[in-house]
Amino acid sequence: MTEATEDRLQLSVSQLSVAGPKPNNEDCIGVRLPDGAALRFKGAVAAIADGVSSAEAGQEASHTAVQSFLSDYYSTPETWPVKTAAHRVLIALNRWLYNRSQQFSQQHKGYLCTLSVLIFRGHSAYCFHVGDSRIYRLRDGELEQLTQDHRLQVSETKSYLARALGMNLHLDVDFRQIDVRTGDRFLLSTDGLHEFVSEQTMLAVMSSDEAWEDKAQQLIDAAGDSDDNISCQLLRVDAMPAAERGDWHNALASLPFAPYLYTGMTLDGLLLEKELHSGPRSDVFLVSDIESGRKHVMKVASRTFEDDPHYIEHFATEEWIGRRLRNTHVVGIDDPPRQRSCLYYLSEYLPGISLQVWMQQHPRPSVQRIYPIIEQIAKAVTALHRAETLHQDIKPDNFMFDGNEELKLIDFGSCRVAGIHPVTDKESPLPGTAHYAAPEYRLQRAVGTTADYFSVGVMVYKMLSGKLPYGEAYAEARSPADFSRLQYTPLYSHNPLVPAWVDGAVRKLVSLSAEHRYRELSEFIADIKHPNSQFTDARDMPLLERHPLAFWKGLSAVLGISCLILFYLAFLA
Repeated sequence: MTEATEDRLQLSVSQLSVAGPKPNNEDCIGVRLPDGAALRFKGAVAAIADGVSSAEAGQEASHTAVQSFLSDYYSTPETWPVKTAAHRVLIALNRWLYNRSQQFSQQHKGYLCTLSVLIFRGHSAYCFHVGDSRIYRLRDGELEQLTQDHRLQVSETKSYLARALGMNLHLDVDFRQIDVRTGDRFLLSTDGLHEFVSEQTMLAVMSSDEAWEDKAQQLIDAAGDSDDNISCQLLRVDAMPAAERGDWHNALASLPFAPYLYTGMTLDGLLLEKELHSGPRSDVFLVSDIESGRKHVMKVASRTFEDDPHYIEHFATEEWIGRRLRNTHVVGIDDPPRQRSCLYYLSEYLPGISLQVWMQQHPRPSVQRIYPIIEQIAKAVTALHRAETLHQDIKPDNFMFDGNEELKLIDFGSCRVAGIHPVTDKESPLPGTAHYAAPEYRLQRAVGTTADYFSVGVMVYKMLSGKLPYGEAYAEARSPADFSRLQYTPLYSHNPLVPAWVDGAVRKLVSLSAEHRYRELSEFIADIKHPNSQFTDARDMPLLERHPLAFWKGLSAVLGISCLILFYLAFLA
């Protein structure tokens, strides 16, 4: 099979994967040869993975590794170098597989696989490798193994895989950058092939240009004695980019910050129709493509941080986060119709209103009315968490309705990706909004998914009551002593139509202690839709819990009357 792109790089590819003598094929292979800007900035990618046979979920791991890498790598910002982009995708992918193994540890399911990735961009090839799959290069009649097997030999006949994707929380991946020339040939293979095919046979098959599309089949036929799955990919470099075109990435990475922007001006063929938001960190505009008329939302980096590389890195990461999620309830990232002249990115235009505006228009709605809204919020947040990402700024302003009443999460400015971002952002010790941020941020404690759950709980509380669960004083709390003085006010104190079990579920979700919150939002959804016996009916609750204000007022009245009686008796005496 010959694959040619419209750009300068041209590759001929032959690949094949078979189960061999085994009932299931736990190998996975994939090649992506994009066109246009994607090829210039990201290059062409080949990936091969082998599910660890002793891991029950090895097949799922290998397929996830290849498919997710090919998808997520091309979603990374154009400003990232190849090494940075691939490495960050691998970190996120490794954490996902590792956490899946931990989640199903009682079922003894391990999500482990080898992975070898070869990326062609410009006049270089970038190798990323973990495990015992391999990458070879044939040049000038010499076959060179570019990767090293990560196996631990314990005896003459026994060896163990020392490294694999998903094996440990910390990923140790080999990286190598090499030059590429026209005529170079590359082979990616799993151990079911290279342990049963000699290098002399590989050299003979790869040296001939005849029937290149049949080369993978020839090598697999040569591995007829294999007792494992057999997979290989062969790539021949037929043409290279012109040398004078230089490094496209460097040109993009040096993009300037945007000039002063105003409504009515045109930037890269995009008409700025309306300013949607202006803040110290970014500006947001509604724009339309002059040629197609399509509308987008443009987020522009603030010139205030022109000399801050940390800010530039975080801004580029926002686009990557949005691209890799691809969820119905998360705003989509749009490709720029033309080459960008400055730092900004585009997202889909949502013609509806924000959840904040909806709440103002529907004060204290019924629980039944907001069930669909809560479920959509939960789906959006869950999508982020499955991608090992905390949003850290869950609030009504960051959810928008589209024209079909679908709710979508917007803005990734405060997001933190596990393994990539530090626990706290040095620019903003308290990400997000104080009224919605979980206590652990201000108490400098470990932050996990339940921090986002707390914010969801505050949103639900405010939707049903128009109030905050701990009052306005919550935003000022900073120390353990401050938080210990806060008191939760039951929802039905503000809205008598809220059932006691719903209040119990919300109370649990906004617990000041992360350990006492729900572990999954699906559990919260179940408890607000179906009464949970754990949450006692309000009629059986002490008055102090049902109506704390009324309790203390009543107690004060009783004490006052008692004092009057005692004073009167003392006067008579």
